[in-house]
Amino acid sequence: MKESEINLCCKFRYRGCQVNSDCEGPTCLNDNAFEVCEHFIPQGDEFFLRISRYDDYLAEVVKKEGYKPGDTLKLIAPFLLAYDVTNEKFEEFSQKDIKLVPGAHDTFKYIFSKALPFFAVSASYQQFAYAVYEILGMPPELIEERVFCTKLDLDRYNINASEKKELRKIREEIIDLPVIEISDRKDEELSDEAKKAASHLDGIFWQELQQMECRVMLEEIDPVGGKAKAEAVLKSLAITQKEPANVIYIGDSITDAEALRFVKEGGGVAVSFNGNRYAFPFADIACIAEDTIVTSILIDCFDKHGKTGVIELVE
Repeated sequence: MKESEINLCCKFRYRGCQVNSDCEGPTCLNDNAFEVCEHFIPQGDEFFLRISRYDDYLAEVVKKEGYKPGDTLKLIAPFLLAYDVTNEKFEEFSQKDIKLVPGAHDTFKYIFSKALPFFAVSASYQQFAYAVYEILGMPPELIEERVFCTKLDLDRYNINASEKKELRKIREEIIDLPVIEISDRKDEELSDEAKKAASHLDGIFWQELQQMECRVMLEEIDPVGGKAKAEAVLKSLAITQKEPANVIYIGDSITDAEALRFVKEGGGVAVSFNGNRYAFPFADIACIAEDTIVTSILIDCFDKHGKTGVIELVE
């Protein structure tokens, strides 16, 4: 380990380990929003793919003001309502077929046995995120306090039959659009086809839907992604009275980038677990693994030896 890195680690105060982690990716293999769309919306897999890529476009290419990575979850919500999805249907579906990353049960048994503070920081809808951590053995009162996720109460919203019909027609329009492809090269422009698709989606979400009753869903639903994840880490630190240097954060996607950056710059350990190109630049450590054994090892090392010990271990 370089002397400069050791000095950087030492300038932050370390008072025991706190674990903050994304849900989908580091803990479970599901993509709940995709699965919900696939199940309840006709051709929902194709529909979700187009909205998800549009989300990347808004967050990373145009950097739309007030928009953050993961806001896909509010863009798809009116369409769930259009296909008569209720809270009961949503919750029942989300509790089925949860696929944990191999080793997740053992990792959480270790975390709980050591009484390490754990917080989930997830863009996932609450119905799914709560179900995951219930399976992993978190008490209900801790789940409510320590699982930061996207609140969705479909039963709060009412749209009439005419608007449902219109949203179903819009779904067909979206499926007919090409998928927006974004190059890894920042200097490479979108294709003309992708630009037209993006422009069409701009018209749908920021003009057409704004004239409909469902616009309130776009205004009120606030997915936990981007800066909201960094804010969730801050909220967790207020509960434990610890500092960013005490945090090991485990994430894997564009929604985790801000939280990874916050923890890394604060002297904690930022881990990209099977992460994509958006998460990797903001991580101290990048892991590619089929199970959570590596997560357990890093948490144990961080708890016993701090960031210095973790950096020395991986080097």
